Amino acid sequence: MLRAVANTVRAMPLRHLQMLGGTLEPFLYHYPCPRGVVRLKPGVAFNLRRYHVLIQQLARAGWVEHVRGNRLNAPMLGWRDDLETFMFGAPRAPLAEVARVLGPLQSHRCFYCRERITSQAEVDHFIPWSRYPRDTAHNFVLAHHGCNNDKRQMLAAGRHLEAWMERFGRYGNEIGQALSDKGFVVDPQCSIRVARWAYEEAFRMGASAWKEKGMTELLRPSSLAVFAD
Repeated sequence: MLRAVANTVRAMPLRHLQMLGGTLEPFLYHYPCPRGVVRLKPGVAFNLRRYHVLIQQLARAGWVEHVRGNRLNAPMLGWRDDLETFMFGAPRAPLAEVARVLGPLQSHRCFYCRERITSQAEVDHFIPWSRYPRDTAHNFVLAHHGCNNDKRQMLAAGRHLEAWMERFGRYGNEIGQALSDKGFVVDPQCSIRVARWAYEEAFRMGASAWKEKGMTELLRPSSLAVFAD
């Protein structure tokens, strides 16, 4: 059994972990491993330890999307929100307090369609959880169930990104202070860097963004102008 596990690890993750675009890029360790021993390159162990929380979160998000994306799993899983909890025992933070903070700042209107929210509001991760699985204060927006459910794991279109950046400038300090008191991570510069990375990568890949219910559009270069220094 142990030999079978060792063979699988050697043949799969060790071989494919450093494959980028079909090319082997040995930035973590040399492969094939000399004498069957994995020796990390200088600095790798330090950075794996330093960023292990982020790496763990990204790996979990990738596995959840992989499992959910397999159509054979759909009849059993559907779009259940507790899949991550089921797989890893790591639910997202409760967001009721976030809704109470954002409601007045958004005049109790949906961040996306701007219509008044008359039923229970939903807290959306503006940069989707699947791309950055971390509950940071400035990434939260309040939305209708319909808009939130239709957007799902997509990035929002350029006009929504502009609105998010505008809100950042007007209410960033207020949101940060209020949600910091409730235990959420507050790192404004990190939030902007993550958003910039997500949109630049999506644009590079020719991805579409969510515009409104039932409508998407290709990301344009002008959408990235909001990140100009």
